[in-house]
Amino acid sequence: MKVFCKELNKYFDSNEAMFTELVKHESQLLELKKAAIKEADSVNIPFLKDSETEKSLSFIKEGYVYPVINTTNWMDSHGDVHFPGIWNKSLKDKADKIFYVLEHKLSIDSVIAFPKDVKAFVKTLAWSELGLNNEGETQALIYEIPADKIRIPQVKDLFAEKTAFENSVRMRYITMGLAMKSDNTDFAKQNQLWNDRIELVANKSEAEKRGYFWAIDEASIEKEGSLVLFGSNSATPVLYEAAASTSKTEPALATQNEAQKNYFNLNL
Repeated sequence: MKVFCKELNKYFDSNEAMFTELVKHESQLLELKKAAIKEADSVNIPFLKDSETEKSLSFIKEGYVYPVINTTNWMDSHGDVHFPGIWNKSLKDKADKIFYVLEHKLSIDSVIAFPKDVKAFVKTLAWSELGLNNEGETQALIYEIPADKIRIPQVKDLFAEKTAFENSVRMRYITMGLAMKSDNTDFAKQNQLWNDRIELVANKSEAEKRGYFWAIDEASIEKEGSLVLFGSNSATPVLYEAAASTSKTEPALATQNEAQKNYFNLNL
C-alpha cells in the first residue's frame, strides 16, 4: 500500500522510500516550515465533566475567561508536536503585545481583547483537566482576560453562556527537528529524536501510524491568538470561572451545533 507524504505532496511505495526523500530535503523543509506563519487550530473537545476536574483548575478567578491557546505533547494534523518550553522566549519578549481576535483576523472589528487586557502565561495541566482521557501532562499556553474587557458583544454573550469554543495561535517556528521511526542507520539522527520524544506524545498511536513528526522546541507568537471553531489540535478549549468551583453541578454548556449557529451569527 502506498503512503502519502504531505510535505512532499507525493506517494511512496514504502515508509523507507518516503524517509529517504524527507531526509534528502530535510533542510529545505525545515526552512520552509520556519518561514511560514502558521495558524495552529483546534477541533471539538469534551468540556470539564466532574467536580474533581473543576477543583483542580485553581488558577481560575471569578470574572475572567481563560482561552487555552495552545498545548504541548500533542501531534496535530500537520504532523507537528510542540514540546514544553516552546513559548519561554516569546512570552518574555512579547507578553504585553498579544491580541485575542476572531478567526486570526487582525482588524478593528475582529479584536476580542486588546493586549493591555490579555495576560498570557503557561501552565502545566493534566490532560484530564482539558477534558481528555489521556494520561500525563501538557504545558498549556493560556490567556487570562477580564470578562468585562471582551470587546465584541456577541462573543461576550456566548462566553457568559459558557459556550464550548476552541482556540488557536498564530506563530512562527524557530527551533525544530525531524523525528522518524526507522532502524536504518542512514536515519540515525532522526530516529534518535523519535526515541527521545515519542513517549511524551499523548496521541502516540497517531504518530506511530504516520511514522514521523516534526518536533518543535521553540516558536514565536505572531501578534495574536484566536477564537476558532475547527482545526488541528484537539486540546484548546475556553475555560470559564465555573470550572474553579467545588460545586457538583456541571456547567450548562451549549452543544457544538448551538455553538456553531451562534458563532456564525456574529455580525462583524
